[in-house]
Order: sequence, then structure tokens, then C-alpha cells
Amino acid sequence: MQIPFGQLIAFASRRTFQEAIANRRWEVGEVPYSDVRGYHLYSDLGLRLAISAAESDEAAYRNLQILQAYVSAAESAGEVTGMTFLEVQGRRLHLFREAASADDELAEEVRRGCRAFYELARRKILDVAPGTEFTIRMALDYGRAILLRSVGDDVSESIVSLGNAANRPAKKLARDVDRSGVPAGYLAINETAFGQDENQPPVWRLVDLTAPIVSRKTDDLLGESMVAFSAIENRARPFEPNPHNPVNAPRKRRGFMFRADLDGFSSRVSDAMSSGADAISSLVADFQVLMSYPVAFKDTLPDGVSVVAFPWAGDCANLLLECDDYAVERTYLPNRAAINWHDQGRGLAGNGTDWRSRMRGSKWLVAIAGGEQVEKEHGFILTGNVLASGRTFHVGSGWSWQRSLDAEQSTGTRPEDTVIHNEDYGGLDEPLRRPYSEHAAQPALFKIAPFDRLVKAQRDHDDKGRVSVPATVPSLGIKVNSPRPYVSH
Repeated sequence: MQIPFGQLIAFASRRTFQEAIANRRWEVGEVPYSDVRGYHLYSDLGLRLAISAAESDEAAYRNLQILQAYVSAAESAGEVTGMTFLEVQGRRLHLFREAASADDELAEEVRRGCRAFYELARRKILDVAPGTEFTIRMALDYGRAILLRSVGDDVSESIVSLGNAANRPAKKLARDVDRSGVPAGYLAINETAFGQDENQPPVWRLVDLTAPIVSRKTDDLLGESMVAFSAIENRARPFEPNPHNPVNAPRKRRGFMFRADLDGFSSRVSDAMSSGADAISSLVADFQVLMSYPVAFKDTLPDGVSVVAFPWAGDCANLLLECDDYAVERTYLPNRAAINWHDQGRGLAGNGTDWRSRMRGSKWLVAIAGGEQVEKEHGFILTGNVLASGRTFHVGSGWSWQRSLDAEQSTGTRPEDTVIHNEDYGGLDEPLRRPYSEHAAQPALFKIAPFDRLVKAQRDHDDKGRVSVPATVPSLGIKVNSPRPYVSH
């Protein structure tokens, strides 16, 4: 059901939404959404991997404190420029300001807000962690998007966004600088969408955020943002180590970051937008069901592997496959998890839902990263909660968090491909490496395999009795001899 954007943001709070359901203002099975135009700002915080890995408890708290300072700076600048949080995806933030049209004066105010946000975040991060090396990059676009509540097992109160205007800035930030990405300390603005045609290919202009502030209006915004930051800081100081209040404490987990992007769904979003309200309602209904895809998927995983769910990023699901015995799981789990995820979308699987009818021709791209089991803290991820705008966001950071994102957003992939990092390729049992070839766009980092080759290698492997993981995809004819721990022969 479509509702105004302001009401949607109120419903982002789980407590508010649950109260609405209890008071019969909303049906349990419905997902409120907004069809709205406005400014989409993405911001990426770059930290050295050694910090993100968080080798000690003190470093873990410091890492989360840095993220909280970064998020609070964005919230503060947003309060004085009308920007509202949609998502906090670890070190990536997504803010939004509703606007019926791309007005030059309003666009300039948003740009000044970006400058104030950058300077405030820089100061506050250094207050928390003096001498820390970090970068901030941003991208700004305007246009129409479908916004809806995140549902499922994740604890975050994010708003999921579907549409080109919400997708383009994320893709711009994902590119390497030498591949037309955004340099550190810069804001990229899609000028095509501002007063022209938001559906045309983007034309990006770079704005230096590090230049001295010479505009009085920008300086005033910075001052107002600093006042807002003080108020936010006084409302909650959740990240001091406190064994009696562990709700926001960081947790160090071990496993594989698993990202699955629904290839082709963006085209369906565009088609629905041009087809009218009924098509959009159908799109939202299908996507509501697809957001439960990870819930069904987790039941297909072997014993010793559990799922930690993070918010969807558009049509990309984000999970941590947490492992009881990482040394064992890394010999087979990337392949097994990818096969199970892809196979679920091919028909009736998981909880019996007809996923194929909901996907309507779209297919998944899977990206996985865990890393070497001893050195550089690979295999570990830091998770925790940050607070913003009265909402809680479950976030992660670490080597596998970033590398899986790099893999998911890499170029040259095809539907039903699986992309893994070279370090995870090296951890697989040798026969399970055979489906992979070098990733043409980034051979130094990743290997890539199509679904049918993964299945063949797994079937051959299992026929030889080498793998003991319980069979979960009988439709593929994969059988396992016994449920004993995996041992390479």
C-alpha cells in the first residue's frame, strides 16, 4: 500500500510499525511503500583494513565509535538540510530528501550540506580516533524511486530503495578511481538529472569537498550541524564498553560475507514505473516475498553454519554465513552456499514458495568473501549497532565485508555467476576449484564460475564420497554418503 514518505519513515521504526499492526492500522502481510522523487546521497567511509579487522576488544569498540561518529555527523547535517536516512550499510550511508522536482536552489543547498557533512565527519572521527587514516567519498543523484520497509530477520530499521536514482550513485562509488570512480574527498553530482532528464545516462561532475569553506551559507550550515551533533551526542553514548549493557557492543564473528544481487530486477522496476500504479503494486508484492528469500535459504545450510542477516541494499541481499569451524567450512562452503542460493530461485525450494514466479526472469549474481583463516584477520567480521534518527542500524565491517562488496559490484559478470576472492578459491578442496576461471575485469582479486559448472563439479565431488555435507538440493541429483565432518582425501 502506498503511503506518504513521512509516514514511511515513521514506520521504519519496528516499534511504531508493530503498534500500528496491534491497533489494526496495518495488516501483518503488507509492506508500506512510497513512490517518490528526490535527492539521493551516498557516502562511503574508507578505513584501513587493519582497523576494520579490529584485532582487539579495544579496537573493536573504537571501530564502532568511528562508525557512530560518521553516522551522527550525517544525521546532524541532514537535520539542517532536510536529508533523512534510508540505509546504513556499514561504512556506506544512503540519505534522501524528498523533492517533486530538481530545483537549482534546493540542489545547491543539498550540495552545501554535503560539504558541511564532510567537514563535520572529518573532525568528529579524528576526535574519536586521533591519527586515524580514512577517506570519505560521496555521490548525489536525483530522480524517482520506490522506497519500502526492510523485512526479514535483520534487526536494522532500514528503508530499501528501488530505482535508477537510488542505484546510480552506489554504482558510481563502487568503481575504481582509474575506472571513472570518485576520488577520495570528492562529491560526484549527476548533472543530467538536475533540471534535465533523470532517465538519461548520467553525466558526473566532481566537487572537491576538501577545499576551504569560503561560502558563508556553507559555514553557517556547518555551525548548525555542529550544534545538532552535540544534541545527538548527548541523547545517547552507546559505545563505551559496558558489560551490563551489551546491546550495542561489537561482536567479532567468523565466516563468509555472502551477497546476492538480483540481476535484471532494475529493468523491471523501470518498466513498472512507466506502467502505472497496478504494476508498481505487483512489483512491491513480489519484492516483499523475495525479501524472505534468505529466511528460506538458511534452512538449506549444513549444521555448523548459521546466518546473520543485514539489510537489503536495493535488490541485493547481504548475509554473513557464520561458521562453527571455519577451517572446515572454507574447503567447500562457498560452492555449496552458491549452489543452494541459485537453485532456490529455479523453482519450488526452501520453504515451498514459488520463487521463480516472483523473480519473473531475474537471476542472481552471488559474491562471497571470507579470506585466509589465519593471517590479516581474514575470515573475521565485526558487527554491531549504530543509532541514527531514533532508529537502529545493524552494521558490519572488515576484510570480507569490503571484498564481497567489491566482488558483487564488479563488471563483466553474468546472471547466475558466482564470484569469490582468490584467497577463498585457494581454500577450496582442489576438485571444487575446477569450475572457476579468472575474473576478466579483476583477475588479481577474484575468480568467477557459472552455475552449471559449479553443479557439475559438486556432483562429481560428491559421487567420489569426498564431501559429507547433508544434501540440500535433491533436484540437482547431488547426494552425500554420510554426515561426518569433511575431510580431504
